[in-house]
Amino acid sequence: MTSRIGEYKNLGRGKLSCWRIAFNKRSKDGSAKANVVEELKSTVWGVLYDISATDIANLDAWEPGYSRIAVAIVLDSGEKFEAACYIAREVEEGLEPSRQYLDTILEGARENKLPAEYIALIEGFRAR
Repeated sequence: MTSRIGEYKNLGRGKLSCWRIAFNKRSKDGSAKANVVEELKSTVWGVLYDISATDIANLDAWEPGYSRIAVAIVLDSGEKFEAACYIAREVEEGLEPSRQYLDTILEGARENKLPAEYIALIEGFRAR
């Protein structure tokens, strides 16, 4: 995040209910990039950031092939937010993320103390 927008405020760990993580967006190099897909009994964990409108525009430019949608996030504190989430416009099953990309996601998950079960889920994805 810092390399893309500079300063931001971390509001805390939160969950997005009825969605699951997927690696089904094709990158320029043919590997998979992360995405979220609606799925009733699943949860995506992550970190909620407070960023400016200018920073959102910068992120839009950094995230080609994704659309920004509004989603409901619940922080560990119980506080609820409407937040922006990026979802892939085109998906393709059977893709695998690069090892470096998956390791970067896992590093962030551990650094932000996402639930151990969720980290194990991400560790279970195959990488190329």
